[in-house]
Amino acid sequence: MEHCYEEMGADYAEAIRRIGSDERIRKYLGILRRDDSMDILRRALLEGDVDTAFRAAHTIKGSALNLGLSPLTDSSSRLTEALRSKASSETIAPLLEETERAYGKTIACIDKLSSRVEGGQA
Repeated sequence: MEHCYEEMGADYAEAIRRIGSDERIRKYLGILRRDDSMDILRRALLEGDVDTAFRAAHTIKGSALNLGLSPLTDSSSRLTEALRSKASSETIAPLLEETERAYGKTIACIDKLSSRVEGGQA
């Protein structure tokens, strides 16, 4: 688990402090993996629905914060604030790209962690 957090550039100690154990972190990472907020965020932005995009970005930020996923927390926080202030699409686009990169890296690490657990490694 700690190695996965290192790969993400995330704060394992903060996750343990907030959540308490590897088992519980793994559970909440699984919930994040199955959450559709990133898809909702992308779709809402394509449709120009800033309010829905804001709620989705805020959900991602909250999940990332609780799990100590610092890069995803930071990028989704900047995106959330830009959406809150109804910033221009020129401002939002690079923030979305940054959030998508952090999210992708997070999901890749979660998937790797899941495959280790399923393969008998922890």
